[in-house]
Amino acid sequence: MPSNRSVHAEDMTVLRSASDLGPPLPHVRAIFERLAPLLYVHVGNRCNLQCPYCSVDYRRVVSVDAEEVRGALERGAAAGLRKVSLLGGEPTLRPDLPELVAYARQVGFELVDITTNGLRLADAAYLDALIDAGLTSVQLSLHASDPGLIGALAADPTAGPRALAALDNLLARRQLWPLVATVVARPTLAHLPAHVEAIARRSERAGRTVPLLLTGMIPQGRAFENRAAMLPRPRETAEAVSAAMERAHALGVAAAYRNVQPCLLPGWEAWSADACIENVRRRLSTGETLPMQRDAAMLKRAECGRCRRSKACSGVHAGLVATWGWTDFQPVRGPGTNPGARRRARRRVAGRAVVVGGTGLVGRQVVQRLLEGGWRVTSLSRHAARDPAWDPTVVQVTGDRRDPAVVGPLLADAPELWIDLALFGAPEAEALARACPDGSPTRVVVAGSIAEYGALHGRPMPLDEDTPLGADDPYGRGKVEAWQVLKACVADRGLAVTWAVLPQVWGPGDRRYRDGSLVHALLAGRMIVLRGDGEGRVTDGYSGTVAEGLLHLASAPGLAGVRLHVGGPETLSALEYVRLAAETLRCDATVLLVPSQELARFERGRGLRVRHVFPAADVLLSTSRLQAGGFRPSCTVADGVRATVYAHSDRPPPAGGSPYDVPDDVAGALARLPGARTLRLG
Repeated sequence: MPSNRSVHAEDMTVLRSASDLGPPLPHVRAIFERLAPLLYVHVGNRCNLQCPYCSVDYRRVVSVDAEEVRGALERGAAAGLRKVSLLGGEPTLRPDLPELVAYARQVGFELVDITTNGLRLADAAYLDALIDAGLTSVQLSLHASDPGLIGALAADPTAGPRALAALDNLLARRQLWPLVATVVARPTLAHLPAHVEAIARRSERAGRTVPLLLTGMIPQGRAFENRAAMLPRPRETAEAVSAAMERAHALGVAAAYRNVQPCLLPGWEAWSADACIENVRRRLSTGETLPMQRDAAMLKRAECGRCRRSKACSGVHAGLVATWGWTDFQPVRGPGTNPGARRRARRRVAGRAVVVGGTGLVGRQVVQRLLEGGWRVTSLSRHAARDPAWDPTVVQVTGDRRDPAVVGPLLADAPELWIDLALFGAPEAEALARACPDGSPTRVVVAGSIAEYGALHGRPMPLDEDTPLGADDPYGRGKVEAWQVLKACVADRGLAVTWAVLPQVWGPGDRRYRDGSLVHALLAGRMIVLRGDGEGRVTDGYSGTVAEGLLHLASAPGLAGVRLHVGGPETLSALEYVRLAAETLRCDATVLLVPSQELARFERGRGLRVRHVFPAADVLLSTSRLQAGGFRPSCTVADGVRATVYAHSDRPPPAGGSPYDVPDDVAGALARLPGARTLRLG
């Protein structure tokens, strides 16, 4: 189908005048001075391979006709640009590529480049035709030098020999300037030094040098869908890149790297492409700089502001955070270390912590942050974690938390911290109290719930800690009874228990599939139904922010027997959530706003319930007391939405669908209700 947006004539790579990474090495600057400033013209996203580490959005076929491409070239040339790259997808699939190359030269471009997997360039005659048309530069995507590994990654046994033949053809044609671009994926980590050596041998045989650019994976598209097999831990990427750079330095290969955060590679700043170039989006007619599409997915937390490399770092991709968390990213506070002595010192062990419910929505975030702080962590859950992002240093205990034989030994070891996310009633509270000796030094933080307040309709908002409790369902009543049991233990037995009341929590890994349902509806182009005007607000309950709030309570003095609200200082409406999700997914959104009373009548008449992630009216917990105690979350509510959306973007819907899905026929009937109105967000 045709593209729903014009060709991206305004995407560019430009040279930096300076960077807080310091000056790049001469060979790094030489590589990018040759290429930049470089205009990118996208010519469609079709490809002849389905590489599992590719970040191109393939879900919708984007075709760009020749007239659009020529128009983009004309605008770029008129703006004074003289270097252009045609990229996709795979640009060599276009039968008219030689004509487009020739047109680029005709309108004034002196450097005409393509980014390609090289399969068609194994045909020397085809390559010569492109050179005759005016091609001057090729960025060859070559992610290994072993033909078998290339073929296995591309699911095409012919890909390896053809890609390597393309490299030899490029090296044999001195009128071309080639660059090898290598994505660092999990299957290639151990092969990178050998890859460098193979490039060095081919360069020596041809009597010329080919630059090498190592690129960290961008976890979107297939790269995110296949993250379990393809996406390395950030520290694994950094270790593999540093090993490859050391080999390149020894062999005289002109190498650089991109998309690896500077905090992961202290001492290698001079090899970073980010020291001399940056990607920007500019409106060519006015020179106005616009946000890059990828900017919406890049996150920074508060600690990043204390890093001496913060200005040069674009942040961490939301897909990377959703998969691996922040554990590997630590601010650079002093000068970069010598490349020969870059290994991180072992962190001092802060203490021992037990997280009950450590594999759940909030529990995983708590575990990650404890590991960042140097804690030794034990997770107690009904089921063990099996995904690759689970840190192997965490001790996993499976069992019933009400069983004294399970809980007793964990508390008998006197851990400094006990975070309890799975305490749902008085029996669990009594079991925990029995296992804790009088005057136990263990600091206990237990997660409560906004359900303790009961029905919220008509109550003044926000609720504060002095609001009377009035739970009207078994879950809320169980939480209230559990708090009363533990509060008595604080007074009678000297236990250090703090009760944390949580708002509605959302984030990566939600087993109820609330966020995932919305994400897949957006990707499918379906209507999003919201109750009321879509402006009902909730407290920031992003699971990462909630986890940080719990750990803040665990470290703050004087909170034994205290009940506090936990959450971020910001609030979020349904419309804001949908808008942020659509921006992150780079798609349009159609929202149907249905008056609450009309929706209630519709539900009664149809005998169904339309479930919603967000309420129609405000449901807010005041977290001012938490903020007054010094709590500041590391990320904004918008960053939390982006990380959540990425985490759900490739997760298949549950069997039988999600209770939060609204079928198209129901959405159509809702659209005809009195007062219903449609909004288009894009």
